[in-house]
Amino acid sequence: MELDYGRSGRRFPRVERMFRLLESLGLWASALAVVVLGSLVIVSIAGRVLIGRIVPDDNILVGDLMVAIVALSWAVVIATRGNIAVEVFTNWVGPRARHLLDAFGSLIGLAMVLPLTWASWLMLGNALTRGTYHDGLLHVPQWPGRLLFFYAFLMMSCRLVLLIVDDLFGFASKRADDSTAR
Repeated sequence: MELDYGRSGRRFPRVERMFRLLESLGLWASALAVVVLGSLVIVSIAGRVLIGRIVPDDNILVGDLMVAIVALSWAVVIATRGNIAVEVFTNWVGPRARHLLDAFGSLIGLAMVLPLTWASWLMLGNALTRGTYHDGLLHVPQWPGRLLFFYAFLMMSCRLVLLIVDDLFGFASKRADDSTAR
């Protein structure tokens, strides 16, 4: 998969490479979860129609897979700055002001994501310390889904911090040349 990181940070290349690797792994895990989810639904429906049986706890497994699909994809959306932007206004400003607006947008995003990261950390800790599991025949543990959710929010939080720093560096630069202009 080729992702467009053109508007992502360029100030810290080693950190950027590490984040890209982790985000790509998350995206591949999300894609794998789509395949597993589709297979699970097909097997469960076919089993219900053909032999009158379904996959035990299929609704619980589908729920955990949906978390993996959605949350791990969010991290890549943040990294590639694929989130919604009001370009009618931002296209009127210069490159330095664009950096400032991008930093402000990332700061607002961070203010929204940090409480969710903290809550997912608490939920993961609770699932690990208490050894909680979903009710059902398979007694599926809750910690794998909570771990993926926490990982995705942690990646989003760290990436937003990196984007804020990168945009503030871009704003503070004396000249806004083509390498920092968006």
